[in-house]
Amino acid sequence: MNLKHRLVRAIGLFGAAFVFAADLISAHADGLTFDAGGNLFVADGHSVSKFTVDGTKSTFATGLKEPIGLSFDTKGNLFVSDLGSNSIYKLTPEAKKSTFASGISSVGMAFDRSGNLFVSHDDSIFKFTPEGVKSTFVSGLGNPIDLAFDGAGNLFVVDCAVGTPESGGGSSDSAPTERKVASPPALKIHVNWLLMELAISLSRK
Repeated sequence: MNLKHRLVRAIGLFGAAFVFAADLISAHADGLTFDAGGNLFVADGHSVSKFTVDGTKSTFATGLKEPIGLSFDTKGNLFVSDLGSNSIYKLTPEAKKSTFASGISSVGMAFDRSGNLFVSHDDSIFKFTPEGVKSTFVSGLGNPIDLAFDGAGNLFVVDCAVGTPESGGGSSDSAPTERKVASPPALKIHVNWLLMELAISLSRK
């Protein structure tokens, strides 16, 4: 197996897959996200790369240590979770960098419709207001990784430490289950072992 590079695959609505970017990102590439213009951003080694809709690559930001999570807010600012510095950075559309939060990093980041940033860390999910004020949104999970909001405002969490009640282990055939956690009464967290990314898959070459 060649570990010098990874590639980005695009998967159509009917399951047809093709290579979007190959030999253009390193073997350390990790998180990815889209901006409102349809440009793809990839956490790649010590930088963040930008791909236009036709696959043209440019370097959007450098000087990072180990970026793993990417997420855009509604104003077009890119938030980068940097594992190497254990910080979350805010990058403006002009790539001007500032520190948004310190002492936390995770691949799991998602914004709600009010512009609050949610970050998974250890057994908890933390909420950051647009001003950077941090609070614990939910705790008592297993090992939450990726996060995503649906159109109704429900937060979906991939918790890789949770199995099915019957087997006690993870199963790709199991239906999503709800788990009681220390959280606000109105919170609905849906947990499933397997997250299917229907639009983009990042894999080793």
